[in-house]
Amino acid sequence: MYDDFSNVKSPRDKNKLKRPYEKSLSNKLFPKPVTEFEVDGTLYLTNLHGTILNRKKYYLDEKDVTELIKRCNCRDSGYYLDRGLWEVLCRAERGKVSNKLRLKIYQRDGERCVKCGGKTNLEIDHIIPISKGGESTIENLQTLCHYCNTKKGANIDWL
Repeated sequence: MYDDFSNVKSPRDKNKLKRPYEKSLSNKLFPKPVTEFEVDGTLYLTNLHGTILNRKKYYLDEKDVTELIKRCNCRDSGYYLDRGLWEVLCRAERGKVSNKLRLKIYQRDGERCVKCGGKTNLEIDHIIPISKGGESTIENLQTLCHYCNTKKGANIDWL
């Protein structure tokens, strides 16, 4: 099983002879660990009362996560160059407007459109649009009717 090292002249040579054998033996007995991971996620679409309207499940393997990291690293002065990634991030930022926050905004604005005073088809609008760096904070949100919101679009200074 072991080689006979009696004919080797110096102890230094014995060590050189042992190392390759020990390495191959240790590689067989103790294989290197392999790290694998996966990401499971579920997105929920709810109405104001918390009723779940739609569920969407996502699964990402190691290759998908690596690709996503590469896409995230492609930026120019804070803006993501990948349009698809930018749209996903914008949807996620919109998702930060919880039902509780929506109700606070509606109550603060008297459940009326802040532009025309309408009471129907109300929506929450970002004063500084997400596409221009706006966040989903109470100071940056307002109540608009659907007509005024579509008319405003992605403008900041809209009268």
